[in-house]
Amino acid sequence: MADKATSDISTRSCLAMAGVFVAILGLMVLGLLAEGKRDQQEFEKRRAERWQEDVSLVKAGNDGSRIFVNDPTLVEMLANEPECIANLTTLYFSMADLDDDRFAAVKKLTNLRSVGFYDCQGMDAAAKTIEGMPSIEEIWCEGECFTAAGVKSLATLPNLKRVEFVWEVDPASEQLLRSTLPNVEIKLPPPEELEEERSEDRAGQK
Repeated sequence: MADKATSDISTRSCLAMAGVFVAILGLMVLGLLAEGKRDQQEFEKRRAERWQEDVSLVKAGNDGSRIFVNDPTLVEMLANEPECIANLTTLYFSMADLDDDRFAAVKKLTNLRSVGFYDCQGMDAAAKTIEGMPSIEEIWCEGECFTAAGVKSLATLPNLKRVEFVWEVDPASEQLLRSTLPNVEIKLPPPEELEEERSEDRAGQK
């Protein structure tokens, strides 16, 4: 009987300890979730403040050359301010997913002359978005190139004068650009720069 009683007490103690452990673990998980939520809220707050600073900068007269866009919300904010529409002549998209339909707000930026893309996805969607915009004169790309559909969209820009690529463009894409945009300067990186990049890549792979 004593052994059974001792066993029952031991079992109850183990169960109690397990319950305490589960409770502590639950509190830790809740704490981590709350901390993650606070971090997310802080991130969103800082991002919104940065967007507002960018809008204020353009409203004050900046041409947009110091602004890098990676979220369509900023484009919408800029497009809703008459001063921004008047002042914004340059816009750079950085690591943005341009397939997002909200980027269509760029159409409202009627004084936009130069558009840059750094390591973005959805270049054809971007070209479709700016189709026919008479203000655009220059496009700058570092990263993904346009396909035939994107180049066809670029051909609708009546005042496009120059398309510049910082990274290497394959021969087929280059031929497509030159044949579709015969009156546009297609600027590619010089061969010596490309060879230097290849040498650096080979050295990094060793």
